[in-house]
Amino acid sequence: MKRGFAKVRNREERIKPLVQQDNIAQAIGHLAQRGIYEFQQNPDLLSQSDGVKKVGKMLELEKQSEAIQNRIFGILKNYYDRPILADKKVIFLDRGDRGYPPAIIIGEGSSRFNLYAGFDCLFIELEIVFNKNNVKVQRELNFWAETVALRNSNDPAKQTGRTIQPAIALTLNSQFLATKNLANFFDSYLKHNTDALIDLQVKTIETGSNATIVSLAGTAGDRREELIAKATSECTQKQLQNAPDVQPIVSIRFGKDSKIFDYPLGALTPLVIAETVDKFGLKYGELLAQTKIDYQERCRLLQSAKQRVDHDLLEYNISLDKALNSKSHEYLFWKPKVNLSDTQLLFGKKISSKKSATLRGLKQGGVYRRHSNFADINKPIHLGILNLSKLDNKAIKDFTTQLQEQLNRYGFKSIIPEENQKTLWCF
Repeated sequence: MKRGFAKVRNREERIKPLVQQDNIAQAIGHLAQRGIYEFQQNPDLLSQSDGVKKVGKMLELEKQSEAIQNRIFGILKNYYDRPILADKKVIFLDRGDRGYPPAIIIGEGSSRFNLYAGFDCLFIELEIVFNKNNVKVQRELNFWAETVALRNSNDPAKQTGRTIQPAIALTLNSQFLATKNLANFFDSYLKHNTDALIDLQVKTIETGSNATIVSLAGTAGDRREELIAKATSECTQKQLQNAPDVQPIVSIRFGKDSKIFDYPLGALTPLVIAETVDKFGLKYGELLAQTKIDYQERCRLLQSAKQRVDHDLLEYNISLDKALNSKSHEYLFWKPKVNLSDTQLLFGKKISSKKSATLRGLKQGGVYRRHSNFADINKPIHLGILNLSKLDNKAIKDFTTQLQEQLNRYGFKSIIPEENQKTLWCF
């Protein structure tokens, strides 16, 4: 209501002073909203014993009345104990001082009008399927706008062209993420080993962009004021303010960009990849297994997502039609005329064979084209085998003999040089 008065009656003498100040209820609402915003921007506060007190200091609650302080601390404590946004993908979260919202343009036929809708938070529900050792695997729904050209009639005899129709594409994917920032990772897993930070792949908390740490750039204590003045993101500024003096500052590079940017550890999260997953005490294969979604589960999740989207769009008088699929709209989907396993492949000597019989084609014709390094058919491939097991000499010789015989069938001569044989047969 206050936003409405500020929009349409702000010029009235009686109204103007009212919209420039908050009553107790409004102050509590704005401060509570900003408190949740601070927790969302600095998720590591949720794992700190004095996290509520730190957020209270950010809100400057000491300047408020005792009644407002008690109410806000109670709200912050409730969220600290049960952070309901922690496992959700937050698209938008109001800081509490946004003012009048921007217009949403609504179209109905040839008419257009502005809809002003005030909301505090937009988020997508995420399904957490794995959460262990500060790493989680979550299912995420991705969606985007599309246009499709639909036939005016499904009857081939009545096809009179196509009509462009709006559509929404829905898809699911799984990803694994670190639940703590790089500062926590540096303390808990790298044990303050600054050398281990170099070449580490990270993600920025503010934008979600991937980058690589290329060098160290001093400490927070030495560069705090300089970097706060340069920081464009509130999250980075807050992390610089709260970082211990001895905490390293790192220089990161985004992709192949030649420019480097200096960041505090708290504004980054480590990427959970094959090279780093062991530091969390986990196995990469274990995480990969959690990302798989079988066909039936994918169908169930997509159907559930469509129902949620349909329900939300009804608020704007928009309804979804049936999903497009290869049964109802076969002409929209490409189908290969030949099964993949029956696809004909061309080998050397103009020999062709089905993909399912690749080895037979190689045996009869050899490869279709040789690499320039082996254009000379008499040039042998030099082999070297490193025995890391306790296989005896006979087992190794049997293996190398079979390997050379198979290469010879495909038109490649091979040898094991004397120096390699010496290495090969020594135990």
